[in-house]
Amino acid sequence: MTQVITKAGIQAAKSHGTTKRQMAVLKAIAKWIASHGYPPTFREVARSMDIHTSDVFQKLVRLRRDGVVDWEDGKCRTLRIVGGE
Repeated sequence: MTQVITKAGIQAAKSHGTTKRQMAVLKAIAKWIASHGYPPTFREVARSMDIHTSDVFQKLVRLRRDGVVDWEDGKCRTLRIVGGE
């Protein structure tokens, strides 16, 4: 289950007003999945970007609201980029 951010995915994210920092979070998620074969935790995204977990969470909540990412509440490693294949 490897996810990459396609050109269409980038355009969809930008159409929602995705910031450069939010795009960096998306790229970190895609890179982790490509490297490990499974989704990262929020903490792993934060460590890979050298930022606080709360900052990652804030950005992901916005991206989720915009329909760019999704995850199952209360479960680890369910983070996914919507439409990413």
